[in-house]
Amino acid sequence: LSKVTEDPSCICSKNNNVRLINCLNAYSLAVALKDDVFFNALIGSDILLCDGVLVQILCKLKLGRDVHRVTGPEFADSFLRSHTGKFLFLGSSSYVCERLIGNVMKNSDGVFSFYAPRFCQRIDKEFILDCEQAVAKHQPRYVLVGLGAPKQEELAHELSKLFQETTFLQVGAYFDFAAGTLRRAPRFFSQIGLE
Repeated sequence: LSKVTEDPSCICSKNNNVRLINCLNAYSLAVALKDDVFFNALIGSDILLCDGVLVQILCKLKLGRDVHRVTGPEFADSFLRSHTGKFLFLGSSSYVCERLIGNVMKNSDGVFSFYAPRFCQRIDKEFILDCEQAVAKHQPRYVLVGLGAPKQEELAHELSKLFQETTFLQVGAYFDFAAGTLRRAPRFFSQIGLE
């Protein structure tokens, strides 16, 4: 919890030292407590965002800190609007990624490409190598990874060791939300922590 960023608004500044941005919610916290690889991927974050009411409450109770809550999709939207450069969407399917790029191009000045890797339950060396080759081919400044937890965090943790000039953002279901292939719960449910 001590790694959770108090105010995510500062992250959208063009800080070149930030290379690994992850979100922490109740699900990822529960999984990380049982999974050392996932735990280390989260601890290795340069920025750890509070993506849930439970994390917000725990930070207040355990650390006496008030943290601002931001969902992964809200943060991804804000990040894309405030940054320019080459972006790679890594995850999901070609269909979703094509729709995603079409939608985000309306509100961003970035240059977009995507890589839709094969599906796997847990990442392995071959999967990491495939994704490494995709990042090397596209040479993005920013990679948004949408594979779901804990795969996306573990993959980004490994890739960030290889690509020193690249920022990795793990955004989960953002791909489907922004592509319009999955509807988010009504905003009210998100605001009260029940999304």
